[in-house]
Formats: sequence, C-alpha cells, structure tokens
Amino acid sequence: MKKSPLLPIHHLIFTVICLIEIYSLAKASPLLEQLVKPLIMITITVYFIIYSRRNHRLFLPSVVAFLFSLAGDVLLMFSALNDLFFLVGLAAFLLSHLFYIITFMTKEPGKRKLQGTFGFMHLLVILSALLLYILLFPHLEGVMKIAVFLYTTAITTMVMTALERKHRVSTGSYQLVLLGALLFMISDSLLAVNRFWFEIPYSNIMVMATYMPAQYLIFWGLLKQSNAN
Repeated sequence: MKKSPLLPIHHLIFTVICLIEIYSLAKASPLLEQLVKPLIMITITVYFIIYSRRNHRLFLPSVVAFLFSLAGDVLLMFSALNDLFFLVGLAAFLLSHLFYIITFMTKEPGKRKLQGTFGFMHLLVILSALLLYILLFPHLEGVMKIAVFLYTTAITTMVMTALERKHRVSTGSYQLVLLGALLFMISDSLLAVNRFWFEIPYSNIMVMATYMPAQYLIFWGLLKQSNAN
C-alpha cells in the first residue's frame, strides 16, 4: 500500500486554521470567523484534489461531499440572522452526508462486496441516534421535526457505512474514516442539543473542536484509500 502524500506541513497548516477558528469563537470575533471558517473545507478540498488519484471512483463523490460541507459551514455562520440559513445549511450538510455514504460504499477492485454485517457498534450508533431524536422531539416545532429526523437518519447511515468499510479498505483508512464519522455525529449532536434543547456552555467551541478533526480524519482516510493501489 502506498503511503499518504501528506507531509507534516500539511497537518500543521490545517492545525493553525483550526486554532484560529477556535480563537475567533473564544474571542467572539464574527469577522475573523467568517474569514477563517471557510478555509477548513477549502483546505481539505484542495489537499484532496492535489494529492488523490483523480481517476479513482471515490474522487468525485468525495469532492462533492466536501463542497456541500463548505456550503453548510458558510450558511450556518449566518443562522443567527434567520432560521432559513439554518435550514438551508442543514440541507447542505444532509447532501454532504449522502455523498459521504456513496463514497464509503465505493468498492475497491478485488475487494468483497458490502456484507451488511450488524454488530454491537451498529446497534450502539442506532440507539444513540434514536435516543437523541426522542429527547429533542418535544423541543422541535413544525418542519424542524421532519428536518431533524431526515438529518439524523442521514448521519446515522453515514456512520453505519463507515463501519461497513472494515473489510474493504486498509486498516488505516478504515480507522481514520470511522473515527471522523463518529466525531461528526458527536459534533452534530452537540449542535442540536444546544440549539433545540438546552444551552451548553462553550457549545460553539465544542462543536467546532469535534467537527474540524472529524472532517480532516474522513478526508485523510479517503486519501489513503484513493492512493492505496
């Protein structure tokens, strides 16, 4: 298996972006956040386009997933101004998860097909998502009941398909993507609880502190898969 082309400088650049993003939240600097937050997914997308195999079957769905996440990041920055920004941002991330699902289900030549195995981790993910939705439901109004249900279903499916990659990709790729998917689910859960149920202290920092590594780990794992052969 070929090594990932990522160098320490690539990780350092992304880390600096993350630290500046956290700083902007801690200092409540909307202008700095608006400048820095889009760089999270822009950096990941540029890295992937440069270093992945463009003829690989997971290239296109991965890039589309990254771009929908970028759109979601930008839209959610303005969600305090109007709920429409939140709804459209939620839709962008839902589409991002759908393309992550497509990407995670991509079968490598010579690897066995998706087996549909079901284990303890699968059950834990489903029960966690179901419990969260049940707890949030009384606090949701109108269209948000449907929107949150659809989104919860999408991200749960995304984590499930990440689990199913175990015997179809390298161990490194599998572990990176799975950890990223789980962190993504935790980040979204924190966001949902804070917005619809009760206020979590430093929630904005906690959400981004789990979201940023989630996206990077998924990207890194997919890059490893892309360059494996």
